[in-house]
Amino acid sequence: MNEYTYVTLTMKIQTDFYTLTLYSDVLLVEAFASWDETVVEDLFTRLKEVTRTYYHDKEWGLITDATRWLLNTPEAAQSIPKTDNHEIRHTLRHHAWVAGDSEIKKWQISQMMMTDKQFESRVFQSVDDAWEWLKSLGYQIIPV
Repeated sequence: MNEYTYVTLTMKIQTDFYTLTLYSDVLLVEAFASWDETVVEDLFTRLKEVTRTYYHDKEWGLITDATRWLLNTPEAAQSIPKTDNHEIRHTLRHHAWVAGDSEIKKWQISQMMMTDKQFESRVFQSVDDAWEWLKSLGYQIIPV
């Protein structure tokens, strides 16, 4: 009798400022370093590409892990809510931000959170809490 081992590789996009990890109906963004407007523009370009390719025809959730992020420049923080992100928001239903213990990060995240009736955003202390919230809503953690 033959035994088979199945290895599932998770698709990742790695830059010096963030990593995108794709799952069947969840996208994990791990942010690190300090961001300026160029990084924000690059991230939103990649998010649009990923959304068009993997999430355009289904509802999905987003986790933004900011625990290793060193914040934005004021200009970058102001540019995020103004970014044309209709393609991203079109099928996005839940966004979990992870700020850790930092009150400064929580404040800056609150300034960047988009208010949209199409999706719900929450801020969590840990990535595990964010995953648990999305799982409780029916999202699956299946690698793409």
